[in-house]
Amino acid sequence: MKTFKKSPVLAIIAGIVLIVLATLYALEITNVFTVKGFSFASFMSGILILVLAYFLVLPEFRRRKGNARVILAIELVIFALVSLLGFILPSMDIHVLSNNFSSANWIAIILLSHGLVSLYISQYTATKTTMLNFTVYIILYGVGAYLLGSNSINLEIFNWIIVGVIGAIGIYLLGLGLLNTKKK
Repeated sequence: MKTFKKSPVLAIIAGIVLIVLATLYALEITNVFTVKGFSFASFMSGILILVLAYFLVLPEFRRRKGNARVILAIELVIFALVSLLGFILPSMDIHVLSNNFSSANWIAIILLSHGLVSLYISQYTATKTTMLNFTVYIILYGVGAYLLGSNSINLEIFNWIIVGVIGAIGIYLLGLGLLNTKKK
């Protein structure tokens, strides 16, 4: 966020791009905007996973040393594989793995791995963790386990949550950029 506060133009551009992506995503979910043989929603989910890995895992990876760095590297690989095999390639109708994995399973793998790695790093390294972070990591792990074990997850709910999150982040970044341009 420091980058966006220092560079309001970047924040405005990122906000506009995210708002446009959320709109396109919503149009595809409602079948207003479709391209034959290509799923924009699935492709954007894969890109969103890569962006999350970039902003959540990569800074921790750069900061850590030793065993924590190895575990974070494994988590980065998991994020990349889930993004590629679970969302990006299937969006282009290329199914490397059989269709045994649903989107909920891929999301569950991400939540499980991130929750477990974050719990390990907060517990076995010199990092001081707050009770709120610990609770969030436990909830991530629990939701991931639930999603992996449950067969009755409605993926339309996930799609609308993703649209809402992308749109909210876009509106936040746009507002942040506009507020910071007025200060100068």
